[in-house]
Formats: sequence, structure tokens, C-alpha cells
Amino acid sequence: MKQLHPFNVRTGMRFMTPPLREGLEEFQSRLGKGLAGLTVYGMPDTGKSTMMSLLYERITESKKAVVYRTEMASSSTGERQLMRELAGSQQPFPSLTPKEAFVRGAQVRCEQLETPRVIILIDEAQMLTLQHLELLRGVFASLTAAGLAPFAGLFAQPEIARRRWELKHAGDVSLVNRFLGRLHQFRGLRRNEFEEVLSLFDTTRWPADGPTYTQQFGRAFWDRGGRLAQLAHSFAGEFEALSLEWGRSPDDLPVSYLNEAVHTFLAGVSTQAGSTAEINQLVHTAVRTSAAATGFEFMAGVNLRTDFADEAGSLKKPKRERIR
Repeated sequence: MKQLHPFNVRTGMRFMTPPLREGLEEFQSRLGKGLAGLTVYGMPDTGKSTMMSLLYERITESKKAVVYRTEMASSSTGERQLMRELAGSQQPFPSLTPKEAFVRGAQVRCEQLETPRVIILIDEAQMLTLQHLELLRGVFASLTAAGLAPFAGLFAQPEIARRRWELKHAGDVSLVNRFLGRLHQFRGLRRNEFEEVLSLFDTTRWPADGPTYTQQFGRAFWDRGGRLAQLAHSFAGEFEALSLEWGRSPDDLPVSYLNEAVHTFLAGVSTQAGSTAEINQLVHTAVRTSAAATGFEFMAGVNLRTDFADEAGSLKKPKRERIR
């Protein structure tokens, strides 16, 4: 079957999971308080980039702020290149430097929308160097001087904590605090949230009168009355066992791993009614197969809370190098 469903795991999940909901609420809270920004960090495949994309779409549609976004490709990205990437195709001032053109372009767009708010979203922000942060400080100063209200949303892998520690010891502490002073950990799924998330596969339809994910990719399973939410305990148990094997928390599962396991399970479900034992065996196989395919052991043994933050919440030097 040609997979056109918008919730296909290989094109990205957009379900409103509990971690995503928490991240959006934290972002809105920071923005509503008039604060400078927020750095969202977490393990790979938890949904940080999905959150950033969703924010960009919602802010753009609301027209309540001018929003820019980019993804850091390398820590060696030059300042001029970074400004051009942020501006995208909107570079109407060729006679100005990229930084000046960006600020002027933001002014024009804010005037058009009648809003002072400028939001800059940067993915893979762990690659930002001290020089990049100095550039952003200059941009924010220019925007503020022009009467605008800039806000930075940075999305990063866990090593942003180490980056913060390194930058504080290499230069301007106030600069680091300006952009990396407030961190929100984008957590994984907890075992007691599996039923809620799996029910989204069973109930979300596209288009509005179209099939659900479960129906689209597991037609025979669906027609027999099968629902993924009914298997929440089985999926949670399999991931718990796997997590303990790899020294990971069973209550911090990157959502993409569950997505892949669901996709694998539905692809392998028999067209004939299976017993409970057979269904559970399919779940077991799907979880193990998907874990191998997605690299579930990635960062095994690294605890974000203890390795990157002290009990008071301030970040410190990690105890071990990130497994690559």
C-alpha cells in the first residue's frame, strides 16, 4: 500500500503527546511573561523538532508575531551565513550587511503585522558557539533599539548543557545566561501515558472523514475490532524490559521509538484473528525490531538530570562523554 497517511512514522508524528503539550505550555508561559527566551533540550527523537515546527506554523498563522527559523548544520557556520539562513528568502536589502538586512526586514514585517514581537527559532542549537551567541546578542540589541521585542527559542540535544558550562568558562557569563539561562527538558513518554498516546493512533482521522492511523496501516487488525490502546500494557511492559536492559529509564521513552514499534506491529499483524499470546508476541517482536532499527541503546546509561544538572537545577560539567 502506498503510504500517504500524514501520521506515517517516517514523515513525522504530529500527535499532541503529553511531553509536547508541556513544552508548548512552557514556551507560551515564557513568552507571555515577556522573558527573553527558552532553551528546550532532550534526548534525540523525543519531539523537539516537531515542537519547533508546530510553533512556527501556529505563530505564522496567528500573525501575532514575526517568526524566523533555522537549523544549525555545523558549529563552523559563519555569522553571515547564519543571518542569511534565518532570513530565508526574505532578503530585500542587498546593500546592507546580512545582520543589518535581517533587522531591517524584521522591522518591515512587524510594521505590516502591527506587532512588536519577533521570535527566532533555532534547531540543533547545541552547535551555537560563543561567536554565534555574540551575534545574536547584537541582533537582539538592534531589534530592541528599534522598539521591537525579540524572543529566542532554542532546541538542542542534551550536550547543550555541556556547551553552556564550556561557554560560561570561556567568555561572557551574562551572554550565556541571556540565551541559555532557562532550560526546559523535553522528556520522553512515561509508562502510564502509553494508553493516551496509543489511543491517538486509533482516533485521529485524516482527512476528517478518513481513516485513522490504525485503520490505515492495520486494516485487518482494525476490522477485527483491534485497537492499539487495548495493547498499552503490553507495549509499556516490553519497553520497560528493554529500557532496563539498556540502563535507561522506563519512564523516558522517545516518542519516535513507540511510533516505529506501532508501525512495525501493524505491518506484521496477521490477517487472521490471533490469540492474545500471539498478539503479545507480535508486540514483543515489533518493540525489539524497532529498537534495533532506531538505535534504542543510544545514550544508554546517561541520566540527563544527574549528569547535566545539580540538585539546585544549575548545570555542571557532565560525568561522561556522550556515546556516539
